[in-house]
Formats: sequence, C-alpha cells, structure tokens
Amino acid sequence: MTPTSTAPAPLTLVDVRTRLRDLADRAVALVADRRHGLVAFSLVRIAYGVILLVDLLVNLPVRHRIWGPDAAYSLERLRADGGDGSILSLYLFARTAWQTDLIYLALAVAAALFALGWRTRVVTPVLFVLLWSWHERNPFVTNGGDNIMRILLLYMCVAHVSAYVSLDARRARREARTDRYDALAAHRATRRQLATILHNAALVACVAQLCVLYGASGLFKAQGEVWQEGTAVYYILRVADYSPWPELSQAVYTVPLLVTLATYAAVVVQIAFPFLLLRPVGRHVAFVALVGMHVSIGFLMGLPVFSAFMIASDLLVFTDRELLGLRERVRVQVAHLRRSAARDPGTARPEPTPARVPVGALTTETA
Repeated sequence: MTPTSTAPAPLTLVDVRTRLRDLADRAVALVADRRHGLVAFSLVRIAYGVILLVDLLVNLPVRHRIWGPDAAYSLERLRADGGDGSILSLYLFARTAWQTDLIYLALAVAAALFALGWRTRVVTPVLFVLLWSWHERNPFVTNGGDNIMRILLLYMCVAHVSAYVSLDARRARREARTDRYDALAAHRATRRQLATILHNAALVACVAQLCVLYGASGLFKAQGEVWQEGTAVYYILRVADYSPWPELSQAVYTVPLLVTLATYAAVVVQIAFPFLLLRPVGRHVAFVALVGMHVSIGFLMGLPVFSAFMIASDLLVFTDRELLGLRERVRVQVAHLRRSAARDPGTARPEPTPARVPVGALTTETA
C-alpha cells in the first residue's frame, strides 16, 4: 500500500503578512538592537589618528613652505580662490605664521585625542573640520588616501568609534560600576537606540564607499589599453616622480611575469571586491590582496601615507566576531609559545659558576 503524501497548504494572505512582518522585525532588530563593527571602528580610529599625527610631525619642519605664508600656494591666492565660497577652510582667516601654526597644532592635538579615544563624540567632528581646512589649504599636496579618510571621517562623526582601546571605554566601564537610579532611563534608552541606528548606518556607508572606490577604480582600469595588455605596472614603475628607489623598481619591472600578474591581479581584486565581502573567506582574500597592493604602492611609489590610510580603511570590512576571534587566537598562540619556552631546557638560563678566589686573597694580613 503506497503511503499518501500530504500536499503543502497554499499560502494565504495572512501567512504572507506574517512572514513579511517577521522579516521586517528581524531587519529592525539587526539595525537597532546591536551596534556592529565596534572593533573595526576602534582600530580605524587609532590608525587614522596615529598616521595623521606622524604625518604632521614629519612635515613639521617644512609646514610654512607647504601650508604657511611662505607656501607657493600663498594665503592671498587661497583667499582669492575662495572668495566665492568654493573653499571652506580655517586658513582663510589666517594672516600670519603663528596663526597657521595654531591651526596646525590644533590638528595635531585633535589627532592625538582621536587616537586615544577621548570624548570622540566631540573630537571627531572637530578633527573633521580641522582636517578639511588643512586639505583645502593646499590641495596640490593631497592624495587619494586623504580623500577617503575625509569621507569616512564624516561618517564616523555619528558612529561609536571608541568602544575598544580608548579613554571613553575606560570611563564608561568606571561609570557602569556606579549603581545609581536614573530618572531618565527611558529617555536614555531611546537615545541609545537612535545612536545605534546611526552607528550602523555609518558602517554601511563606509563599506559602501569602499565598494564604490574599488569597484570604480577596477572598472576604469579595465578600460585602459595598458591594463588590458598587462603592462600597466611596468609603465607606472618607470615614472621617475614615483620611484624613490629606482633600483628596486627596476628589479620588479624587468620581470615580465611579475608585471603581468600584478597588473591583472589589481584589476580583478578591485572589481571583485564588493562580491568578495559576501563571504568570510572572500573578505580575508580581498584584505590580504589589497594589503599587498597598498604595501607595494607605499614602497615602490613612495606613497606610504596613502597606503597606510587605505589599509586602515579596509579593516571596516571585518565583523566584530572575526576580529575578536583573531585576537583570541593570537593570545592562545602567544601563551603556547611562552609555555613552550618555559618547558624547553635549552632556553633556561644556566646557573652562574662561582669564581675561583686565590687563597692569598682571603688573608687579611701579608707577610
């Protein structure tokens, strides 16, 4: 006797509404109940602050020739170009060297506070204004890394960027230990939920910006003849203005296979970047490939600041679980290495051998 199979009941309008409502509830919970990318934002905050501070310190001796009154793009020219409101910069109000130094110093202080994670709700927009003013003062010395940092920093103004390794996190833990009644608890909960939504929206905007950046860059490269032929890297490394170490560049562009692989890999990775983010393995592959590309650009083309900003920005593609899991694995490996070193007798410090003292040295009197 053949068992009869029961046909599934057709979906009714009520079932469809219920499923759509459940899907909407999960989407709202995903956006409003938990903040994502807290570890990544914290790492990007530290990297941005440190890189910017180092860049300011390196250029400190020549600041007047680049951004001060002695610059080729003078303050008078800046005010003339920005008279129609097309340029927004605090340097428009500077007249003397000490005033430009004051803005420069304020930017350095803001970068340091940003890296330390002190009052980031206030420091982040202040840093953005000062950074914008600095870039607008002399746009001829900026690069793509400066642009992407400025864009992402704008989104980070509404993100929680100090959840880890920051003075804000330390203060929050200290305040959490004080058990006190809060009459405005409901109001604070609503405000926190709104802040969570803005934070997650900022994360999505940052990742979307990276996707547009790499995707557009890859598509534009694919339209170029030298990129299609696999020779673009050869011509890039032959540009004298971007060859701080000509011998090293020559060692690379004289290897045809290496040039071809690097050219095609740059195009493929950048075009595939938005799709690689859909899976954890893809994110890891994309990050490793982009780090290799940016490190090569930093060394071979003499653009270390650009490369550092781009590598730091790429950290935003990782989830908190991935980054915290990586930290835990590193801790386990370090602890394992320490235990292995402690058990290895070859690494133990030998016992000191007592020095031989002459017998005559032990006497207190001489004949």
